[in-house]
Amino acid sequence: MSHEPKTIIVLAVVVGLIALMVVLGSQCQSCRQMAAHVQSGISGLDRRITLYAVDGSVIREWEGKYNIEVKGSSARFLDGDDAITISGTFIIEENPEPKEEKNKKKK
Repeated sequence: MSHEPKTIIVLAVVVGLIALMVVLGSQCQSCRQMAAHVQSGISGLDRRITLYAVDGSVIREWEGKYNIEVKGSSARFLDGDDAITISGTFIIEENPEPKEEKNKKKK
């Protein structure tokens, strides 16, 4: 029975440390980036991937939740059951604004 107060104190300290990590973690840029990286690895992030031609015109655009692996000047990701590899000039945007919302703002 003498172990109960120690157990309560240890539990309180652990809960306090977890709460402190949550509060500080939300304020720390590198902590937010790490959380986004973990989320990306688990379920992917909402992204827009745009592949451009040499003249700057859009060849293809993908939107959805993707886990992307970038190596050098190429990127790989899964789009449904299709494994996509692109290279050249491309832009990967995280959490893009839906096209409908973008069009509403222009009007």
